[in-house]
Amino acid sequence: MKRIRSNRVAERLRRLRERFGEDVREHQVDHDHDNITSTKRDLISVRTFYLGEIWWAERYALGNQRSHREGGSHIPALVTRREAQASAPIEMAPSAQRAPADIDELCFCTRELPEGLREETWFLLPYRRPVARHAIGAPMGSISAAEKQWLAQMILKFER
Repeated sequence: MKRIRSNRVAERLRRLRERFGEDVREHQVDHDHDNITSTKRDLISVRTFYLGEIWWAERYALGNQRSHREGGSHIPALVTRREAQASAPIEMAPSAQRAPADIDELCFCTRELPEGLREETWFLLPYRRPVARHAIGAPMGSISAAEKQWLAQMILKFER
């Protein structure tokens, strides 16, 4: 006997596949959605990353070569491009305690800081680079919707 799906379930599946790709299976919608959006460390390899998320990332993966005596092994990093493909590196911008004078206009400082970030944290957009998923640690939060739009405009302006 053929399984009958309600229109509501079919519509939800269609929306999830548009947003997360064909990895969302028909019979496992809730399970797949949780895995694709989860912040658990063991699910980072299949997670969808979004513009404006802030994660702890290994300093060396972001090009920060200072010694461990000068700080921890991880720094906050801002996701600067959406990445839904599993195992693909994530484009991120490293953080700094202050904006360098020579690139001030291309830096991004959030107005509403996620918990755990210092007030003077800047994200250096000119230094964004792909970061392997194994170099990404715990989530710190996300910037607001208005700031995501502002960040997207800054990145477009910077790429031109």
